[in-house]
Amino acid sequence: MMGSGGEAAAEVYSTGSLVATSDPAYACGHLNDISPDAGPDQECKDYRVENCPGPDEMVTLRVTLNAGLDGTIIFFSSGNGRGWWAVDKLSGFPRASHLLQRDLSTGDNDFKIVEVKWRDAWNHGNDTTLIGPAKLACRVATVVTALLANETYHHCDNFPSVCTKVCATGQSGGANQLAYTLTHYDMGDRYDGVVFTSGPPYADLELGCSSCGGTPVAADGCFSSRGRWGVDTSYDTPNDPRWDDLCPGAYADPEECGDTEFPDSLCIHHQHEGTPPGNQEFADSLPDTSVAVETTKWNYEYPVSLGISFIFGLLDDGAARPQGKIYKDVVDVENDVDFAELAFVGHKVHEDTLGTAEILLRLADYCGAIP
Repeated sequence: MMGSGGEAAAEVYSTGSLVATSDPAYACGHLNDISPDAGPDQECKDYRVENCPGPDEMVTLRVTLNAGLDGTIIFFSSGNGRGWWAVDKLSGFPRASHLLQRDLSTGDNDFKIVEVKWRDAWNHGNDTTLIGPAKLACRVATVVTALLANETYHHCDNFPSVCTKVCATGQSGGANQLAYTLTHYDMGDRYDGVVFTSGPPYADLELGCSSCGGTPVAADGCFSSRGRWGVDTSYDTPNDPRWDDLCPGAYADPEECGDTEFPDSLCIHHQHEGTPPGNQEFADSLPDTSVAVETTKWNYEYPVSLGISFIFGLLDDGAARPQGKIYKDVVDVENDVDFAELAFVGHKVHEDTLGTAEILLRLADYCGAIP
């Protein structure tokens, strides 16, 4: 898209192809298998994402079998995406994440619920090519593209005048998945609304991978050991021998890093090809904060019709909140953004009833869900 000053268009990465590997789909239980509150039946289907940078990756889509007359809501889970967004039940009782999905697919609402779960990870590369999370997000963009090309999930009457709604939400690392589809794959016109919770935590990789300097992680967006591991695996696999040279902070508590500058860290030095000379920002970072929004090569200007929301818990003491705010602030320059910070809520916004209530309100605004 063109910036407001008419500068060069944002660069757009290509998507791959989605190939079904389990046909027909197989049953995988109720949305909430506790009577009398059980939601609709679900089915799962396995796919292989091909023709993206890095190895082919397996993905499972878990879909509710209701009609979906109101539209589709896509859920991206945290971390490397290997779990479901609606987390496992605790002590036999459904959690807030399950109840939200039930409420969206039963009663006054009839949204199809689509959860995306990766077999290995959406953001793992290989040990021969430095790829990075932005190009690995081709896998995510491929899934969304294929879903919305299927009339089961998105259909229009008297096209394109009246179409079913499409919203998406991502928790923590899932917010990374969702954000990359907007910034690097120009998919802002595919959604009616997007809801980011506790992220995206990969907004500024240079900052996140810098020396901790003994300061609190939440104060400056410095990644924890787990966060550093996540970034490094986007450029190399964990069994790469160069891991032996990483700062202990990639494994241990951030305080152990001290003032080390990680001279051998893949996290610092394996920058994405195409990074402008002298630019210390990672090209895989979401906002290129070293240049004005109007001149950045990534896309932060989305359709006026797109609803955008960021929800954080004030008790979240990790890097996700300050990192997510970096992206939020850049997006807010060109778009109307809803923003909420919830008291007494930690990192797992989607597992807290206050968090899911806020998500539902945003989905009501963007996709017409009835609270």
